[in-house]
Amino acid sequence: MKKQILYMATVLALAVSNSASADLVDVNWQLSPYQHPDGLHTTFQLYASFNNAGDQIAAVSGKPGPDVNIIAFWTFDSSEDPGSGGDLYNQELYDGLPFNDFPSAPGLGGELWDTYVTIGQTTFPSNTLFTPNFLCCDYPPNIMLIYGSQFYSGDGAWFFFGAPPVVGDLPDAVKGNETFDIVIAQFTVDAGSNVHLSGNIAWLDALSGSSNTPFEVNTPAPGALALLGLAGLVGIRRRRW
Repeated sequence: MKKQILYMATVLALAVSNSASADLVDVNWQLSPYQHPDGLHTTFQLYASFNNAGDQIAAVSGKPGPDVNIIAFWTFDSSEDPGSGGDLYNQELYDGLPFNDFPSAPGLGGELWDTYVTIGQTTFPSNTLFTPNFLCCDYPPNIMLIYGSQFYSGDGAWFFFGAPPVVGDLPDAVKGNETFDIVIAQFTVDAGSNVHLSGNIAWLDALSGSSNTPFEVNTPAPGALALLGLAGLVGIRRRRW
């Protein structure tokens, strides 16, 4: 418990720092390599890109203020209204359980196309937890939190439990480029729906120390996937820093 409190204190300390550096290049999206086999859903991966292998990523945080973002997630359809894209897909096997919020274990019946949040890992164990004030007051949460068509956190985070990992040691989500692309979430929605996520990336580098960099990313408007093809790997309407 003392270690857990220390890790959460580290995350919260990072979350109040607003410094920025060029090492965190972008927050973007791609079609997940793991798509639901029923053909009725689309699975998106959202990832943070770094250009320094020695950077460390600690959390995706929400913080109210003029230069930072709360965590805001919603699905949308052609109307672009928050929540209009319908509910997220979550695997039935672990429905309602906290295990369903994080990457699944395929050997235990988990689905690689499931909806989850994470810091880098796409399979169990992910070493990812929520801060106590993420969406509810139970800690650790005894219910599933990542579900429905929208959620918000004004003063919480999902974070890596332990020393923040070096991005060069984490799986690279996008092959064939020069950046280190770290998955922060995967969302599966009904075909034709899309997702919005905003928040802040809490991270560290050896020169400037801790940073809490705001981001905002949308997947394309419905119908755009068919037009973009592989060009869909380039996000649109995102805020740079």
